[in-house]
Amino acid sequence: MWGPQQGVWLARLEAEHPNLRTALTWSLQAGEGATGLRLAGALWQFWVVRGHYSEGRGWLEEILARSGEAAAAVRAKALRGADALARRQGDYGRATVLYEEALALHRHLGETRGIASALKALGDVACERLALAAYRAANI
Repeated sequence: MWGPQQGVWLARLEAEHPNLRTALTWSLQAGEGATGLRLAGALWQFWVVRGHYSEGRGWLEEILARSGEAAAAVRAKALRGADALARRQGDYGRATVLYEEALALHRHLGETRGIASALKALGDVACERLALAAYRAANI
């Protein structure tokens, strides 16, 4: 997703987007939540870069709700996508809930990088909330 071939890969993913939607739909209909969760967890950065916030968040939220007992690492990655998309849409309350769940999973797994990332994101959300509140107070 990042690097000198980013444009090529983004174009490929965009071209395959209808097929990816079909695969995500199938995962939900077939009761293959873990498969859908892995796919959606891999796609969230594509959705962010291409501005598919609502679509990506919808897929991630639905699959997270229906994924059952998916592996903690897979769930944590999908949560990272869902919380990033919620944050970009200004839904700080939901983003906080998702980041906190991801943080708990990273702690359970002992993943220091994931712990640090989730803590930083929670701090960023808190700062963005304060900035928004200050802006609203100054412009009332």
